Amino acid sequence: MTDKELLRKRFFKASCCYDNNAVVQKHMVERLLSLLQLHRQTLGNRIFEIGCGTGFLTKEILKYYSPEEYYSNDICDYAIEHANVKFILGDAEKIEYPKDLSAVVSSSCVQWFENIVSFFDKVHLALQKGGILLFSTFGEKNFTQIRTITQHSLLYYSTLEIKEMLSERFEVVCIKEEINNIYFSSPKDILLHFKHTGVNSLQNKRWTKNDYMQFCDSYTQLYGSTEGFPLTYNPIYVLAKKIEYER
Repeated sequence: MTDKELLRKRFFKASCCYDNNAVVQKHMVERLLSLLQLHRQTLGNRIFEIGCGTGFLTKEILKYYSPEEYYSNDICDYAIEHANVKFILGDAEKIEYPKDLSAVVSSSCVQWFENIVSFFDKVHLALQKGGILLFSTFGEKNFTQIRTITQHSLLYYSTLEIKEMLSERFEVVCIKEEINNIYFSSPKDILLHFKHTGVNSLQNKRWTKNDYMQFCDSYTQLYGSTEGFPLTYNPIYVLAKKIEYER
């Protein structure tokens, strides 16, 4: 089974409890949309959402905007109940995108991509001149505790690296990051959080009882405190516009 197949299986299994556990992801959707208001941008009439999941971003966008066409995509076959949404199933790095889009949006998805530069190129081709790219992802400090203990992590980029990757084809209107700690009662609860949200690649690893015990012991020794056991999230928010000329 490939990594993408494992990812699809994991997210589908987590979908029944995702909405109740994905507190950070809900916050990220709110912050993402606030960028549009802050910079007085609109998404236009042809929107394509990548990695729609159970529909956090979809529902929020359709509260405030009434596009003529709204396409949503995910690697899992989620049912989003809205008459104006056309769902496209598949891997966003492989599928063909709708053309002449006014905006491409995505929240908490890009970090899973194997080639983010290729993704930006693909988005650029699909957008109208001056079209909007609005997305959130995670930075280098994301799940720093997990990386320290297991030496296992997705490849996360800094805000500077993301800006440089975008710069040839997009005007970066705004790029911001946050560092937030969520506290849990035990290391076991952190692993349950991953299971219920599917947000970490740890579940691709085969865990033995000894692995589990070592993880809990190390987490307790390194990060246990009177507040509980911290897990660091490092969200990054990006608002960019397609450059209307070639540099």
